[in-house]
Amino acid sequence: MALDIIIIFTLLAWVMLALAFWQQNNWMGFMAGVFILVLGIFAMIYGVQDINDKLTRIYAFVMIGFGLFISLVAAWEGTY
Repeated sequence: MALDIIIIFTLLAWVMLALAFWQQNNWMGFMAGVFILVLGIFAMIYGVQDINDKLTRIYAFVMIGFGLFISLVAAWEGTY
């Protein structure tokens, strides 16, 4: 169940991020970064395929870090 949610929302977040790059829209990029950040937190809590081991935690930390990076860059670019 959790894997289905992670896959669907990850695909939606990547599509939103691609649209943000294509349209050069900082707001949409910020929202995609927050979405990826929330997905990382979700993966950290529930695990991937009912497995909560080191690989799942590494995946979650990468998602959290990437989402935070995208959010900060989009917010920084939107301040000019």
